Amino acid sequence: MLPTFINKIHKKEMLNYSIDEYHRLVGLIQKEQVESQILHLLKQNHQLEETPGFFQDYLVKESQCSLYQNLFIKTQMNKIIDQLELCKIEVIPIKGVIFGEKYFGHVGARATSDIDLLVRNEEVGEVVRVVKELGFQNEEESIKGHFHCSLSKEIPGSPIPLVVEIHWNLMEESNTHLCPGEFFSKAEPFDGYGFVKALSSTHTFYFMCLHAWRHNLDSARHYLDLIQVISVSQHKIVPGEILEMARKHSTLKRVLRTLSDVYYHYPFLEGWLPFPELSAPWYKKSRNIPLLSYLKFFDYQFLSYDQPSHRLREMYKWIMPNKKSVEIELKGGKSSAAFLNYLRLYRQRVSSLWRALR
Repeated sequence: MLPTFINKIHKKEMLNYSIDEYHRLVGLIQKEQVESQILHLLKQNHQLEETPGFFQDYLVKESQCSLYQNLFIKTQMNKIIDQLELCKIEVIPIKGVIFGEKYFGHVGARATSDIDLLVRNEEVGEVVRVVKELGFQNEEESIKGHFHCSLSKEIPGSPIPLVVEIHWNLMEESNTHLCPGEFFSKAEPFDGYGFVKALSSTHTFYFMCLHAWRHNLDSARHYLDLIQVISVSQHKIVPGEILEMARKHSTLKRVLRTLSDVYYHYPFLEGWLPFPELSAPWYKKSRNIPLLSYLKFFDYQFLSYDQPSHRLREMYKWIMPNKKSVEIELKGGKSSAAFLNYLRLYRQRVSSLWRALR
């Protein structure tokens, strides 16, 4: 229902929903946490007044909360990038409030919860030092083979700390040939800074495709982000360049898988930015196949890679995950003994499959 609603907004069709349907939409929007984006789109297309008062009030109230949070996060981010500028350290803020301002047009038009920074690998240590000096003293345990580290600090009155993720790459290095230097070489000046940059439109689109794939498009946020990048930058993005870049980085299957899904749900995009290589995802045509969710998982987890060696590496990592990955997958009920955690993990996986087979 939510994709249909978003399609109607973008095509400027009449939003002729019943009151009950608008109540259902509130539940779906709340679940996906996209109140700010939906409000922005309705205002942008002059359709907000077509919706019931309670629906408008809900969007405005939740968006106001997001605005206050984003303003606080922006203030914290500015302190960090100002200090990095003084230290003459190149940095590219990614996602977050800067992305929202550029592609949604307002600091409060896209809710965010953390700060993401891309820096050069050789300067990670210095960036960590600067960020810690600004109060982000809590450092999360690093995950072997990962491409960022996380620092956080407690926020008065909030149960959730503010996290800064310091990236030295945009994807795991074990399953791509992605070179972050390319992003810095094509980065654009940001807001009068000399060392603080912004991703180019092409690299923003490419990165958001990979980011959406990494989360297996598990939220409407990923769809809305990509739609908005296309809406704003469609004349600056060349599909052939995106696909050639993906081939070079061994991410072509991931990019095509993501875009095929997004364009399937939002076919109007074909008129904005055509990608002739796309086709409807196989799992959209196979709704009656038993164990479809497991086949989709297998396809995403192991078949999204261009190189056979990358697929084999991901299979091994799934069969023998590291200690941190085991704890994340188990969520609750983990033991201090690593061996017991592995047993619980395998039992959990087998039990889940057995329930699906019954």
